[in-house]
Amino acid sequence: KQMEKTPKKIEPASATDLRVTWNSGETFTVPYLDVRFACPCAGCVDERTGKRTLVRETLDPAVRPDNF
Repeated sequence: KQMEKTPKKIEPASATDLRVTWNSGETFTVPYLDVRFACPCAGCVDERTGKRTLVRETLDPAVRPDNF
């Protein structure tokens, strides 16, 4: 049976990137901007069509999380 992959640690990796360490030991670094653009909420994705309404070019490239 495969182990379910879950985040073990989420922390800043740099001024622009987030680091996610999984329970498998794998570590991924993701730009904060990519995390913001992937938001699935109704303000970012049309609930009826599933079409992304958030426009990447309108995002502030300096976007950062408030906390972890």
